[in-house]
Amino acid sequence: MSEELSLQDKITIIKKLTDVLLKLPDSFSLDNGWNKRDLLLHLWTWDMEYIRLCTSKLANKLKKFLFEYETLNMTYSSWNDYNIEKHYELDFEEIKTRFQESRGKLIILFENLINIPEIEATKECFLTKRILDMYQHDKMHLEAGGVAIYLNE
Repeated sequence: MSEELSLQDKITIIKKLTDVLLKLPDSFSLDNGWNKRDLLLHLWTWDMEYIRLCTSKLANKLKKFLFEYETLNMTYSSWNDYNIEKHYELDFEEIKTRFQESRGKLIILFENLINIPEIEATKECFLTKRILDMYQHDKMHLEAGGVAIYLNE
């Protein structure tokens, strides 16, 4: 059984995965047909949701928090497709810039979260340690695209 990663270790992994994501070759693709642009768009839209979540958590306003897919009565999978279509007109450079900006903001919020005592969460997924498990989502996409990741977990 592996030892639980510290919150700071999870942030370090997120930073490393962010660097890997930005350095993916232009030929990168996933089995679902997403290319590098689509993957960064997907991650950017989820980053924006996590920014809202972390901001709500830091303001101690989680009681009524819902992810956008919940407010739209969508599954998260259909919400992913919705966002790919919604932002179809954005070119790769715009998406890359938005991803870099959102990920930078998100990392700052994560660092703020780990420096305060755990705030009561209304759902288990709102616990700081669960929020920071977001790195597993990034890693899963990279591995699905054939990118080997060695992070010393």
